[in-house]
Formats: sequence, C-alpha cells, structure tokens
Amino acid sequence: MKIGIIGAGKVGISIAHMLQGKGFLVTAVSDTQAAARETAERYLGRGPLYTENNLDVVDRADAVAVQPRTGLSARLPHRLLPPKSISMIN
Repeated sequence: MKIGIIGAGKVGISIAHMLQGKGFLVTAVSDTQAAARETAERYLGRGPLYTENNLDVVDRADAVAVQPRTGLSARLPHRLLPPKSISMIN
C-alpha cells in the first residue's frame, strides 16, 4: 500500500518511519516548511517525493495520514475523499 504524509513534523515523520519499518511504501511527504521536508528526508531517505503541495501527496498515495501543526488547520484537498483513506492525527 502506498502511503502519503501531510505534515512533516515530529508526528508525521515518526508515523512515516514506523510505516516504512513495517514494509509500507511512503510515496510522498508534504510540508510548507523546507526545513521540515529536509528533516523528513534525513529520516525517510530519498524514496518519497518531498513537496509543499498536498495534492502531490494525494495523487501518489492509496492512504494519507494528516498531521497539522499545532494551532493550524489542515488545508485538505477536496480530492481527499473516498476512495482515499484519511487519518487525521492531532
């Protein structure tokens, strides 16, 4: 199963790393902050796409985990409706 991660903070990176360890394919990670994307790449490797665009994540994944930053609402694309799976983690 291809997994996408929206939000590359501590929780997003931890979830992605754990899922990789369980054999899932993390295909894309998005975050608006370049430093967060760079940190994610250090932990997750060069396999996933790292992007600012949430739609890139949705287009490349069967399921998407969303971790908005504290105090911010997630800007979810309208295409993130079934058949996509969503997990919102606050």
